[in-house]
Amino acid sequence: MTVLIVLVLGFAAFCVLFWMCGVYAAPVAVGLWTAFLAMNLGSGEIGGLALGAMVGIGMFLVAKIAFQATRSHFLRWTIGMVFAGPAGCAGFSIVQQTWPLVVSPTIWQYVVGVAIAAAFAATQ
Repeated sequence: MTVLIVLVLGFAAFCVLFWMCGVYAAPVAVGLWTAFLAMNLGSGEIGGLALGAMVGIGMFLVAKIAFQATRSHFLRWTIGMVFAGPAGCAGFSIVQQTWPLVVSPTIWQYVVGVAIAAAFAATQ
């Protein structure tokens, strides 16, 4: 019985981890792109990772403050789409990568992937 409880709790933690991955997909992607660009321009690994972390955190904070401060529906919609797009891609990718670990690939892999992508994007 305890094994079943641990499995359910582990699966729930896994789902929360994946959802958090979708929430922060845009800032993490921008931070990684900045870090790799800085490393390729000669800043070194530590400098590139530090710059990438600062840019990712800065993007998240600026978008959060702009979303809360503005009354323009267009600007709020635009900020939401900037975060919803990568979250949807992350949700679809998660299903595509984990589906073959559980069952054999079928057409349902893509149907469930699109549904999860829509759910990830809608929760942004």
